[in-house]
Amino acid sequence: MKGEDQESSEYPEALNFSRLDDTADCSEIFSGEHFRVYKMKRYGHWCAVKGLQPDFVADTFWMGVLEKELDIGMEMSHPNIVKVLGREENSVVGQCIVMDYVDGRSLDAFLGENPSVEKRKKVVMQLLSAMRYYHSLQIVHRDLKPSNLLITRNGDDLKIIDFGMADSDYHANIKGPAYTKAYAAPEQMIAGARIDCRTDIYAFGVLLGEILPNRYRHVARRCTQSDPGRRYDNVEAVERAIKNTDTVRKSLWVALPLAVVIAVAALLWPNNDNTAPASTETSPLQYDTLFIARTTDGGQPQAEPTVQKDIATAVPKETSNSVAEMPTVAKAPPGIDEVVERFQVYCDKKYSEFLNEVSAPRMYHLKALVLASRKTEQMSLAVFTDFLPMLPEMSPEENTEARGRLFPEVMKKGYRMREYIDESKIPDGTHEQERDDTELKQLSAECKELKKKVQKLQYGE
Repeated sequence: MKGEDQESSEYPEALNFSRLDDTADCSEIFSGEHFRVYKMKRYGHWCAVKGLQPDFVADTFWMGVLEKELDIGMEMSHPNIVKVLGREENSVVGQCIVMDYVDGRSLDAFLGENPSVEKRKKVVMQLLSAMRYYHSLQIVHRDLKPSNLLITRNGDDLKIIDFGMADSDYHANIKGPAYTKAYAAPEQMIAGARIDCRTDIYAFGVLLGEILPNRYRHVARRCTQSDPGRRYDNVEAVERAIKNTDTVRKSLWVALPLAVVIAVAALLWPNNDNTAPASTETSPLQYDTLFIARTTDGGQPQAEPTVQKDIATAVPKETSNSVAEMPTVAKAPPGIDEVVERFQVYCDKKYSEFLNEVSAPRMYHLKALVLASRKTEQMSLAVFTDFLPMLPEMSPEENTEARGRLFPEVMKKGYRMREYIDESKIPDGTHEQERDDTELKQLSAECKELKKKVQKLQYGE
């Protein structure tokens, strides 16, 4: 049997909150079209209480939204999701839900402070952690946007708020379209369309482009595909893609600091009038990995045809001196221009090999990234072991100029391979596929070994 106060209420039984008139030190912190939020003290702590605007207190739909936010919020406990503490009714807000107070600012305000890359990356990873958590509870937020992402002033930690428009398997109400257009997936604008975790992943992709606009563009592009089937299937896949990007980015940039220093030094290095002329003797090195262009009758270089390889069938083993790619001895070119031209042809060959290998059956995203990294390390190593030795008796100025012109070629090809992977939309591998792929393990091991060699030659490590 209902109590007297319940009989007099116009709201559902579940919304008859306990009465609490402790409204001292009360201040309004948000006022929107449908809701308002006040800051109040509860049991010695600051809390945020959220209720409806006066014009909507009798609206069963919006009261249902408030009830839904309460139910979903009470179920969750995560450091990057605002904690819902309970419900009450007071003389200022009326029926409301009580949450932890967040002393923070919106994501937009945070980004307006021009935070460091490290702080931005921290926010991205905390957002993914929270999404992975509530998705595991079969909850979809449906309205991820900057105003619903608060960043604390103490520590710059993320807090997700406003699950009033969220969807879950166990809620039958508020199933209609709910979104903010700039962050909404296409399916959110269609009544009755399937909504799942990929809807939040779309919004995350838009946010990622705003938080770190130049760092994870390929991840953001895949997150925001109009077809949900072309997006990442879950948050774990997004996290792996970001981790893989960081790994490849570090590998691709391994030669860049040296290239920049060398290029600047080449401009500042004093002239040496006692420079000895470059030797025209045959180079003593075995240029086993070099690719020399053949000249056609018309005098134009003609690249030797590449051989189709199936990386999934056989990954060629890297050695310190690969064999049988060209005659064992090559005549050293007389100047830097010729060395650069030869290196460009060599890099073109490596890129062609990459295109052949990455198109193999059963290729997947991580494997393609590692393959690109391996090719990049091969080109970096060749600078030291094959191409710089073509210029014996170089003066310091010549050596600096040669390095400053060769390493940018490595970077250009590295980025071209990375862009090809992004544009080809190579699918993600499954966790089991990545774990059990012996060829991937071999590629990774060879890449690490090549990187050690390059670092040793660059920095004497």
